[in-house]
Amino acid sequence: MAADTAHGTIVLFGGLGQGPPLASLADTWLWNGTTWTQAAPATSPSARLGHAMAYDSFRHRVVLFGGAGGGFLNDTWEWDGTTWANVTPAAGAPSPSPRTQSVMTYDAQRHRIVLFGGMHAVAGSPPVLLGDTWEWDGTSWTQATPATAPSARDGQLMVYDDAQQRVVLYGGFSAETWLWDGTSWTHVTPASSPPPAAFTYGAYDAARQRVVLFGGIPTADTWEWDGTTWTKAVTATSPSARQEDLMAYDSARQEMVLFGGRDRATNGLLNDTWIRSGPTLSGTARVGQIRDGLPTTAGPFRDARKKLDEALKPNLWSSDGTELAVPKGQEFFDKVRDAVDRLRHLRGNDTAQQATTDLWNVALQLTNDAIAHAQGGNPREVSAALKERDKAIAQWAGGHDDAFDHLKQAWKHAENALK
Repeated sequence: MAADTAHGTIVLFGGLGQGPPLASLADTWLWNGTTWTQAAPATSPSARLGHAMAYDSFRHRVVLFGGAGGGFLNDTWEWDGTTWANVTPAAGAPSPSPRTQSVMTYDAQRHRIVLFGGMHAVAGSPPVLLGDTWEWDGTSWTQATPATAPSARDGQLMVYDDAQQRVVLYGGFSAETWLWDGTSWTHVTPASSPPPAAFTYGAYDAARQRVVLFGGIPTADTWEWDGTTWTKAVTATSPSARQEDLMAYDSARQEMVLFGGRDRATNGLLNDTWIRSGPTLSGTARVGQIRDGLPTTAGPFRDARKKLDEALKPNLWSSDGTELAVPKGQEFFDKVRDAVDRLRHLRGNDTAQQATTDLWNVALQLTNDAIAHAQGGNPREVSAALKERDKAIAQWAGGHDDAFDHLKQAWKHAENALK
């Protein structure tokens, strides 16, 4: 399962069906925040389970690799929002070996899908765990050769931490946490950590800048990674104890979506859907909703909200609420920056800090949407937009207000790409 941000959906493919009899599936389903709808693509991967999926936000493709179905597979497929395409490299070209239970995530800084580990077996022989690292650039697979790496395993969690610009790997019948920077794996020892676990899955909460995991063997808890340590989250309600559940982050609605899995008490398959909303913005990037999550108190907070209301006056979305119409970036960011300036002298105040963070989340989300909308335009301008966006993220992480100026430049390049 992966989030297709360009189309505002969560994409689910295949898996193990309840039956009877139990059988692997080849269906594609889309979640729009309210309803699951079965898609009817012209072409589709074969039925399978234990495959890996991740979303390439630069090329706007959901990438699927391998799994098990009539044997172990090593084919590569991509979903463009309408149909699946088989993009498996030609025979003899480098590619991960056939496997199931590998994990993939997208390194947004380097524009690469990263794959690690999994399991392969041959009839009559015991299963073989894998510990190799591969990267997909949209055309070909390349095997990485780091000096150190996690041991061979399956059932691990792997998520890209956008704030830290690192791939985070956890578990796989262990309590280890590893970080991938595009060149090397580093084993870290956080102050606290979930118990040794397997078949626990998760996703990155972009609004709260946390990697979130839930369930698995043996835990039924929610844990969060902040870039330094793991913290057990306290939730009023929670899904039942399960393993092999699927999770993805719906950035349009800023919600964590969990689907299905295997019930640990009964061993039966599940098809329930759970939503977890973070404590920041409650709406989407559509006019009239995102403002509801901003401070309404008197004084500078009300002024900041008013400025953001003005910034959001352009029609950001078409009448059906799905397609971005890029507003004028200069005017938008001038107004957002003015709102930040009004809060700067209150930066030590918790409410002011949250308000500034909310403004940042709005601006970054809309900038990402603008860049996504510009795909297919002038490639140099798109590349420049991405570089400015990445500079902005780095500046924001360092506590610098001029991060908004880099977002402004990114938006300008996105506009230029369409001219």
